[in-house]
Amino acid sequence: MAYHTPVYLLLFLPVVLAVYQLTPQKKRWLVLLSASYFFVWLISGQLILYLWGTSLITHYTVVRLTWIKRYYAEDRKDTPEEKKKRYDHYKKKEKQILFFGIILLLIGLGYLKYYNFFVINVNALGAIAGWDPLLKPKSLVLPIGISFYTLQ
Repeated sequence: MAYHTPVYLLLFLPVVLAVYQLTPQKKRWLVLLSASYFFVWLISGQLILYLWGTSLITHYTVVRLTWIKRYYAEDRKDTPEEKKKRYDHYKKKEKQILFFGIILLLIGLGYLKYYNFFVINVNALGAIAGWDPLLKPKSLVLPIGISFYTLQ
């Protein structure tokens, strides 16, 4: 089902919009999230695992950042030097968590987009050296906008 098909325009979209309007305001995000996951599953099947994985990585990175911010923001009777030291430590931890989350997302993106590129080049270099192909290319389906979604 694609965006321009009658099934999407006349069935899926109206049902999602109706359920969205009937849902209480605080739970509407669940309707949109569920509809998005369902739509991706209908289009690509196994790529739903990538979407779940990136969603979980992003969610738990933000949860960890929020937790660390609350932890370091606790009101303490510190001297200005101690406050500065604690703030510097907080910023360092924040950068580490964010860096780790971004690296995990880029690994997933790199695998889906560039796995075959590297396999073909490694096999070509191996052929020059007289080796049999080391790796086999895979037929990977990429969702539209995977780079935008991941880098956003």
